[in-house]
Amino acid sequence: MTIPADHSPTGRDAVAVRDRIATLAPGEPIRLGSLDVVPLHEAPATDPTSFEVPDYLTLDEATDRGVVEITETGDGSVPTLRVENKAELPILMVEGEILTGGKQNRILNTSILAAAGKTTDVPVSCVERGRWSSRFGSMGSGGSHGSPSMRKDKSASVTVSLCALPAKPPTPTTDCFASDQGKVWSKVDEELALCDATSPTASLTEAHENQADRLSEAVAELERLTESKDGPSPVGAVALVDGHVVGLDAFDRPGTFRKLAGKLLRGYAVDALRRDPKALEPEKARDEAHGILDRAAHATVESFASCGLGTDHRVKDDKVTGFGLEHDGRVLHLALFPGDDADAA
Repeated sequence: MTIPADHSPTGRDAVAVRDRIATLAPGEPIRLGSLDVVPLHEAPATDPTSFEVPDYLTLDEATDRGVVEITETGDGSVPTLRVENKAELPILMVEGEILTGGKQNRILNTSILAAAGKTTDVPVSCVERGRWSSRFGSMGSGGSHGSPSMRKDKSASVTVSLCALPAKPPTPTTDCFASDQGKVWSKVDEELALCDATSPTASLTEAHENQADRLSEAVAELERLTESKDGPSPVGAVALVDGHVVGLDAFDRPGTFRKLAGKLLRGYAVDALRRDPKALEPEKARDEAHGILDRAAHATVESFASCGLGTDHRVKDDKVTGFGLEHDGRVLHLALFPGDDADAA
């Protein structure tokens, strides 16, 4: 991808992401069929008492407390939803989370930290193209996450949209974080077929629901990696399918990963439905996890103001793509995916 002259990345842009990558160490993988999940630990481990008092809520926590309302904007706009945060803390909304209800189900285009006591418009993509009616009223968490293969294409197209801007806006609109909606719909169709699901509205949620028992069994097995008997709990994980990395998610603290692991692992397991089991030595899985971290550490990083609080750092390279949401010097969520030329690494 060619970067316009006004967007020449600086070394400063890369510091937050590279510093975070340098703290991540792959652990002992867990295998389930064709899926290997490698936990990511901090090295050195963060003082466990440093995050005892949370300074943000996850979307599910905010929903359970009744302090968030997600609605359409006016008469509705496919790529935008409005989030009213009624809490005294910001709300972390994680890229790939599926939101159901409203005029159609959506998926978050990037991670957003919605400010406390304010309303924030967030960028989304449609994952239910056959419906445009409000029979479900307000929106909420769909309890699941997009698969890494869907998130990869969506994330890469958001980066293209940002880099195509004539100048970096100090207060970006959701249009700046637009995805390639056509590619998202194609991925929904793929997953409906993969999950052997039929949906009159072409709903991604119905695809996942059709494999609910199988996916739940996978999640129950894989959630063991969030428990650490001999050391600190992980802050994230790398997912491999058929021996190849499909995605990585890392958070600023173990507690956030533990709260979100069920959703993320469900998305990882969807990608694993595509393959037959293939033997992979644990050391090979760890090597692959190290590999994507190393590629990201050497990739170009360019920074943009987020639609919410903080800075959205975009990682872009032929071998790796993704982003990191930084706020107050902490990368709250780092998501990485293999680039189109990853196998040549």
